[in-house]
Parts: sequence; structure tokens; C-alpha cells
Amino acid sequence: MKKVILVLVSLICITSNAYAAEAKVVGKFIKTLTTKDNLYGGCMAEIDVSVAASGLNCPANGWVTFSCSGDFVSKEEAMRMFDSAQMSLALNKRAVLKVTDLQKHNGFCMVTRIDILK
Repeated sequence: MKKVILVLVSLICITSNAYAAEAKVVGKFIKTLTTKDNLYGGCMAEIDVSVAASGLNCPANGWVTFSCSGDFVSKEEAMRMFDSAQMSLALNKRAVLKVTDLQKHNGFCMVTRIDILK
């Protein structure tokens, strides 16, 4: 009986990581990107850690989108988050990102929250 419970708990843990919807990612921004044709959601930033390492179904690199195109959040909300990412990059400050793999632009996961650390 103990073996069955252990197997079930293990399967639940593995499954929950494989289908993560949101995760916290902490790192420093190293690049930003904007596009005129709304490719990649219109704006992106690269953080110095792998987003996929957090258990999300995202590319292995650190690129994330903010959906500045307005597809998943308002353009104003997206630009505020992107502005925070640019500020973090300019000041060389670490950031805590809440990232979701349920909303993507061109395969890249979207940031739903950004906190800049002192």
C-alpha cells in the first residue's frame, strides 16, 4: 500500500512540473527587443537565466514577451512591464518575473508580473 501511495505522489509531482502554468524566475535582464510588426508580441526581453528551468514549457533561453501588441493584456499594462524591464537592465538590478506558458507569442512565454529588486 505504501508503494502505491509513493508512486501516486511521485506521478502527481512529475505531472505538475510538466504542465506548469506559471512560475517565478529571478535574474538580471541582458537585452531588450521591440518590433514594429508585432512579431514576438511587439516587445521582449532576455533574462540571464533559463525560463524553461523553472518547469515551464518555454524555450531554454531567457527570452520572454510582455505582449505589447495587446493580445493578452492591454498595451498600457504590457508597456509598463516592459518599461520596468528596461529600467532593470539600465540600472543592472535583478528582477523577479512571474511567467506563464499558457500565453505565448511565437513560442515565447509571457510575463504577467515584474518586481525589481534593490
